[in-house]
Amino acid sequence: MRAARDAIDATQMAQWQQEHEAKRRIEALVFEHRCELEDDGLDPDEIDRRCVEFRSQLNTTAAAPPAVVDEVSQPLPRLLEQLLSPDDRAAVEQAAVVCRRRYPRLNGEGDVTASPAHAITYLHRDGYFGRDHGVLLKKITDAMARDWRGPPLTVRCVEHHVYTEGGGLILEDHRDIGSSLSLSVLLSDEYSGGAFTTTNEAGVVLTHAPRVGDGVLFASETVHNVSTIESGERRALVVELWTGPATTHDRSK
Repeated sequence: MRAARDAIDATQMAQWQQEHEAKRRIEALVFEHRCELEDDGLDPDEIDRRCVEFRSQLNTTAAAPPAVVDEVSQPLPRLLEQLLSPDDRAAVEQAAVVCRRRYPRLNGEGDVTASPAHAITYLHRDGYFGRDHGVLLKKITDAMARDWRGPPLTVRCVEHHVYTEGGGLILEDHRDIGSSLSLSVLLSDEYSGGAFTTTNEAGVVLTHAPRVGDGVLFASETVHNVSTIESGERRALVVELWTGPATTHDRSK
Protein backbone atom coordinates (compact mmCIF):
# COMPACT_ATOMS: atom_id res chain seq x y z
CA MET A 1 0.00 0.00 0.00
CA ARG A 2 2.79 2.39 0.94
CA ALA A 3 4.73 1.49 -2.21
CA ALA A 4 1.71 2.39 -4.33
CA ARG A 5 1.32 5.70 -2.48
CA ASP A 6 5.01 6.47 -2.97
CA ALA A 7 4.66 5.73 -6.68
CA ILE A 8 1.74 8.16 -6.91
CA ASP A 9 3.71 10.81 -5.01
CA ALA A 10 6.66 10.35 -7.36
CA THR A 11 4.40 10.69 -10.39
CA GLN A 12 2.80 13.84 -9.00
CA MET A 13 6.21 15.31 -8.21
CA ALA A 14 7.44 14.59 -11.73
CA GLN A 15 4.33 16.23 -13.16
CA TRP A 16 4.78 19.26 -10.90
CA GLN A 17 8.42 19.59 -11.95
CA GLN A 18 7.44 19.38 -15.62
CA GLU A 19 4.78 22.06 -15.20
CA HIS A 20 7.17 24.27 -13.21
CA GLU A 21 9.84 23.98 -15.91
CA ALA A 22 7.28 24.85 -18.61
CA LYS A 23 6.22 27.98 -16.70
CA ARG A 24 9.85 28.97 -16.15
CA ARG A 25 10.59 28.73 -19.86
CA ILE A 26 7.51 30.74 -20.75
CA GLU A 27 8.51 33.54 -18.38
CA ALA A 28 12.03 33.53 -19.84
CA LEU A 29 10.57 33.97 -23.32
CA VAL A 30 8.24 36.75 -22.13
CA PHE A 31 11.21 38.55 -20.57
CA GLU A 32 13.15 38.23 -23.83
CA HIS A 33 10.13 39.58 -25.74
CA ARG A 34 9.86 42.53 -23.32
CA CYS A 35 13.53 43.41 -23.87
CA GLU A 36 13.01 43.39 -27.64
CA LEU A 37 9.97 45.66 -27.36
CA GLU A 38 11.90 48.05 -25.11
CA ASP A 39 14.67 48.14 -27.73
CA ASP A 40 12.01 49.13 -30.27
CA GLY A 41 11.06 52.11 -28.09
CA LEU A 42 7.44 51.14 -27.45
CA ASP A 43 5.36 52.82 -24.74
CA PRO A 44 5.48 50.93 -21.39
CA ASP A 45 1.71 50.34 -21.42
CA GLU A 46 1.89 48.93 -24.94
CA ILE A 47 4.78 46.71 -23.89
CA ASP A 48 2.74 45.36 -20.97
CA ARG A 49 -0.23 44.69 -23.25
CA ARG A 50 1.87 42.83 -25.81
CA CYS A 51 3.62 40.78 -23.13
CA VAL A 52 0.27 39.68 -21.68
CA GLU A 53 -0.86 38.68 -25.17
CA PHE A 54 2.44 36.88 -25.86
CA ARG A 55 2.24 34.96 -22.58
CA SER A 56 -1.31 33.89 -23.43
CA GLN A 57 -0.17 32.58 -26.83
CA LEU A 58 2.68 30.64 -25.23
CA ASN A 59 0.39 29.13 -22.60
CA THR A 60 -1.97 28.00 -25.33
CA THR A 61 0.76 26.20 -27.26
CA ALA A 62 2.24 24.77 -24.05
CA ALA A 63 -1.07 23.05 -23.36
CA ALA A 64 -0.78 21.05 -26.59
CA PRO A 65 0.32 17.38 -26.45
CA PRO A 66 4.09 16.87 -26.23
CA ALA A 67 5.66 17.25 -29.66
CA VAL A 68 8.33 14.77 -30.71
CA VAL A 69 10.36 13.74 -33.70
CA ASP A 70 10.31 10.09 -34.74
CA GLU A 71 13.86 9.32 -33.64
CA VAL A 72 13.46 5.56 -34.08
CA SER A 73 13.98 5.80 -37.83
CA GLN A 74 15.58 9.25 -37.94
CA PRO A 75 17.78 9.81 -34.89
CA LEU A 76 18.89 13.29 -33.89
CA PRO A 77 21.35 14.95 -34.27
CA ARG A 78 21.11 14.27 -38.00
CA LEU A 79 23.21 15.44 -40.93
CA LEU A 80 21.22 16.93 -43.83
CA GLU A 81 23.71 16.56 -46.64
CA GLN A 82 23.96 19.36 -49.22
CA LEU A 83 20.81 21.03 -47.98
CA LEU A 84 21.91 24.34 -49.51
CA SER A 85 23.19 24.59 -53.07
CA PRO A 86 25.80 27.19 -54.09
CA ASP A 87 22.96 29.43 -55.31
CA ASP A 88 21.15 28.99 -51.99
CA ARG A 89 24.27 29.93 -50.05
CA ALA A 90 24.81 32.97 -52.24
CA ALA A 91 21.23 34.05 -51.52
CA VAL A 92 21.82 33.71 -47.77
CA GLU A 93 25.00 35.78 -47.96
CA GLN A 94 23.22 38.45 -49.98
CA ALA A 95 20.36 38.47 -47.48
CA ALA A 96 22.87 39.09 -44.69
CA VAL A 97 24.28 42.07 -46.60
CA VAL A 98 20.77 43.49 -47.09
CA CYS A 99 19.83 43.03 -43.44
CA ARG A 100 23.02 44.62 -42.15
CA ARG A 101 22.27 47.65 -44.30
CA ARG A 102 18.53 47.74 -43.66
CA TYR A 103 18.77 47.23 -39.89
CA PRO A 104 21.98 49.05 -38.88
CA ARG A 105 21.02 48.78 -35.19
CA LEU A 106 22.23 45.19 -35.36
CA ASN A 107 25.71 45.96 -36.65
CA GLY A 108 28.51 44.83 -34.39
CA GLU A 109 26.30 42.93 -31.95
CA GLY A 110 27.85 39.83 -30.49
CA ASP A 111 26.25 36.54 -29.56
CA VAL A 112 25.24 35.38 -26.10
CA THR A 113 28.91 35.40 -25.13
CA ALA A 114 29.13 39.10 -26.09
CA SER A 115 32.20 38.33 -28.19
CA PRO A 116 33.04 40.85 -30.94
CA ALA A 117 34.53 37.92 -32.87
CA HIS A 118 31.10 36.34 -33.24
CA ALA A 119 28.67 38.55 -35.18
CA ILE A 120 25.03 37.67 -35.79
CA THR A 121 22.68 39.15 -38.37
CA TYR A 122 18.97 38.43 -37.89
CA LEU A 123 17.50 37.58 -41.28
CA HIS A 124 13.97 37.11 -39.91
CA ARG A 125 13.84 40.72 -38.71
CA ASP A 126 10.55 42.30 -39.82
CA GLY A 127 9.74 39.05 -41.67
CA TYR A 128 12.41 39.85 -44.28
CA PHE A 129 13.78 36.39 -45.09
CA GLY A 130 10.38 34.72 -45.33
CA ARG A 131 9.10 37.53 -47.53
CA ASP A 132 12.07 37.95 -49.89
CA HIS A 133 13.37 34.37 -49.83
CA GLY A 134 10.20 32.42 -49.13
CA VAL A 135 10.95 29.51 -51.47
CA LEU A 136 14.38 28.97 -49.91
CA LEU A 137 13.00 29.24 -46.38
CA LYS A 138 10.29 26.68 -47.16
CA LYS A 139 12.93 24.32 -48.56
CA ILE A 140 14.84 24.60 -45.29
CA THR A 141 11.87 24.30 -42.93
CA ASP A 142 10.36 21.38 -44.89
CA ALA A 143 13.65 19.48 -44.54
CA MET A 144 13.82 20.27 -40.83
CA ALA A 145 10.24 19.20 -40.04
CA ARG A 146 10.05 16.19 -42.35
CA ASP A 147 9.73 13.72 -39.45
CA TRP A 148 8.08 16.08 -36.98
CA ARG A 149 5.24 14.55 -34.96
CA GLY A 150 3.53 17.36 -33.11
CA PRO A 151 1.81 20.77 -33.34
CA PRO A 152 2.54 23.05 -36.31
CA LEU A 153 5.95 24.72 -36.23
CA THR A 154 6.76 28.32 -37.08
CA VAL A 155 10.05 30.13 -37.62
CA ARG A 156 11.49 31.50 -34.43
CA CYS A 157 14.69 32.84 -35.98
CA VAL A 158 16.88 32.81 -39.07
CA GLU A 159 20.41 33.93 -38.20
CA HIS A 160 23.61 34.50 -40.16
CA HIS A 161 26.66 33.83 -37.97
CA VAL A 162 30.23 34.94 -38.65
CA TYR A 163 33.00 33.69 -36.33
CA THR A 164 36.46 35.16 -36.70
CA GLU A 165 39.71 34.36 -34.88
CA GLY A 166 39.09 34.05 -31.15
CA GLY A 167 35.32 33.74 -31.59
CA GLY A 168 33.23 30.76 -30.58
CA LEU A 169 30.28 29.60 -28.57
CA ILE A 170 31.60 27.87 -25.49
CA LEU A 171 29.00 27.65 -22.73
CA GLU A 172 28.57 24.72 -20.39
CA ASP A 173 24.82 24.37 -20.85
CA HIS A 174 23.98 26.29 -24.02
CA ARG A 175 20.59 25.24 -25.41
CA ASP A 176 18.00 26.92 -27.63
CA ILE A 177 15.47 27.04 -24.81
CA GLY A 178 11.89 27.29 -25.99
CA SER A 179 12.55 26.12 -29.56
CA SER A 180 11.75 22.63 -30.87
CA LEU A 181 14.17 22.01 -33.74
CA SER A 182 17.44 23.78 -34.54
CA LEU A 183 19.56 23.66 -37.67
CA SER A 184 23.12 24.84 -38.29
CA VAL A 185 24.22 24.95 -41.94
CA LEU A 186 27.90 25.48 -42.73
CA LEU A 187 28.48 28.25 -45.29
CA SER A 188 32.30 28.31 -45.40
CA ASP A 189 35.27 26.06 -44.66
CA GLU A 190 38.24 28.44 -44.81
CA TYR A 191 39.05 28.27 -41.11
CA SER A 192 40.67 26.14 -38.43
CA GLY A 193 39.17 25.27 -35.07
CA GLY A 194 35.47 26.04 -34.88
CA ALA A 195 34.27 22.46 -34.31
CA PHE A 196 30.50 22.13 -33.92
CA THR A 197 29.55 19.79 -31.08
CA THR A 198 26.40 18.49 -29.43
CA THR A 199 26.17 16.85 -26.01
CA ASN A 200 23.46 14.32 -25.21
CA GLU A 201 21.76 13.81 -21.86
CA ALA A 202 24.29 11.12 -20.95
CA GLY A 203 27.09 13.66 -21.32
CA VAL A 204 28.46 12.16 -24.54
CA VAL A 205 29.97 14.85 -26.78
CA LEU A 206 29.58 14.40 -30.53
CA THR A 207 31.78 16.39 -32.91
CA HIS A 208 30.13 17.04 -36.27
CA ALA A 209 32.09 17.54 -39.48
CA PRO A 210 29.67 18.95 -42.07
CA ARG A 211 30.82 20.01 -45.51
CA VAL A 212 29.86 23.40 -46.90
CA GLY A 213 26.13 23.23 -47.62
CA ASP A 214 25.48 20.47 -45.05
CA GLY A 215 23.21 21.13 -42.10
CA VAL A 216 23.22 19.58 -38.63
CA LEU A 217 19.65 19.17 -37.36
CA PHE A 218 19.15 18.65 -33.63
CA ALA A 219 16.56 18.92 -30.89
CA SER A 220 16.78 22.49 -29.62
CA GLU A 221 17.13 21.41 -25.99
CA THR A 222 20.38 19.64 -26.90
CA VAL A 223 23.51 21.28 -25.49
CA HIS A 224 25.62 22.57 -28.40
CA ASN A 225 28.76 24.64 -28.85
CA VAL A 226 31.30 25.90 -31.37
CA SER A 227 34.94 25.70 -30.33
CA THR A 228 37.22 28.73 -30.64
CA ILE A 229 38.23 29.77 -34.15
CA GLU A 230 42.00 29.56 -34.46
CA SER A 231 42.28 31.20 -37.88
CA GLY A 232 40.09 32.20 -40.79
CA GLU A 233 36.35 32.82 -40.77
CA ARG A 234 33.52 30.40 -40.05
CA ARG A 235 30.14 31.35 -41.53
CA ALA A 236 26.90 29.53 -40.78
CA LEU A 237 23.13 29.81 -41.14
CA VAL A 238 21.10 28.95 -38.03
CA VAL A 239 17.35 28.34 -38.13
CA GLU A 240 15.14 27.54 -35.14
CA LEU A 241 11.56 26.30 -35.30
CA TRP A 242 9.11 26.35 -32.39
CA THR A 243 5.41 26.02 -31.60
CA GLY A 244 5.03 29.65 -30.54
CA PRO A 245 3.96 32.58 -32.73
CA ALA A 246 6.18 33.52 -35.66
CA THR A 247 8.96 35.87 -34.55
CA THR A 248 9.96 39.09 -36.31
CA HIS A 249 12.26 40.50 -33.60
CA ASP A 250 15.91 39.91 -32.80
CA ARG A 251 17.14 37.31 -30.35
CA SER A 252 19.98 39.35 -28.85
CA LYS A 253 18.68 39.41 -25.25
